[in-house]
Amino acid sequence: MVSKIRADEFSKAIDGDRQFSGLAVVVETGGPVLQMRSMGPPRPNDVVVQVEALGLCRTDLRVFAGQIPVSTPLVPGHEFAGVIANVGKGVKTASLGDRVVVNPVLACGRCEFCDQSPTLCQQTQFLGVDLDGACAEFMTVPASAVFRIPDSLAFNVAAFAEPVAASLAVLNASLQPQQRGVVLGSNRIATLTRRILQAHGFEDVVECSEQDVSVLTANSFDFAIETFATSETIRHLIRSLRPRGTLVLKSRLRTPIELTIAELLPKQLRIECVNYGAFPEAIDLLSSGKVNVNDLIGPEFALADFDRAFAHAMQDESVKTFIAPGA
Repeated sequence: MVSKIRADEFSKAIDGDRQFSGLAVVVETGGPVLQMRSMGPPRPNDVVVQVEALGLCRTDLRVFAGQIPVSTPLVPGHEFAGVIANVGKGVKTASLGDRVVVNPVLACGRCEFCDQSPTLCQQTQFLGVDLDGACAEFMTVPASAVFRIPDSLAFNVAAFAEPVAASLAVLNASLQPQQRGVVLGSNRIATLTRRILQAHGFEDVVECSEQDVSVLTANSFDFAIETFATSETIRHLIRSLRPRGTLVLKSRLRTPIELTIAELLPKQLRIECVNYGAFPEAIDLLSSGKVNVNDLIGPEFALADFDRAFAHAMQDESVKTFIAPGA
């Protein structure tokens, strides 16, 4: 509800002619710091979101640690839910006080591929990597990127909409529910992917950690989905696939891996790369309980305790660590 927004900042936020300020974690050249940042009124077709729950993922941790090169200063964070605090002129799809989640992948809206589908855009910008993200009290995003969530959906559960939408993308591959499959990875995305497959009728799917991938039996699976790609794990997945099987590439690895073509050709494998599923479907899976994430919710930290929050997230990937800027 709007009442969660700090009274002094909200009174400024709704005044379209005035700037307002909010705290944000900013990655600087010398390291991350907590800053008070001034924000202007939203541009036409933009909205201001007060961030209520931000989940930390591997991408955020790498930005925070300087392992992903970004232009600084930059606010990290992209898995979040919040409340709309202001709307720009021309916005008709969102209203003040709406509870929302945000798709952090912003298509350019100008290229020929955007005309086919925004998910095919080759000039996307990613919140928290290319543009300021959600490790802040307030942030501005295009109205087209926000999706309403029901009042019954807790903000920390709703923040899973982004990884659920990312996991939903495996359904865009040529997979059939009656097939036998394996999901590789000891991480939350692997768990979400398996649960999403189960929610869509895939009953014979196993999950295998990257440490145990060598035990996978040869020629055992119709499809294999990786969420942790290395040259070694991909080699073992190729071995585990039956002839004419499907290898689904899911993780967003930024470093090269080796593929031996001579191992691929005799099996006549299909390799499919997947990006994102639909955010409305992700919200529905979470709000209906068809995909339960309660056991994946970890501790919550205040924005001022961001150092502790990131340290905890780096130590424990079995659950998602949260920052609650509105707390």
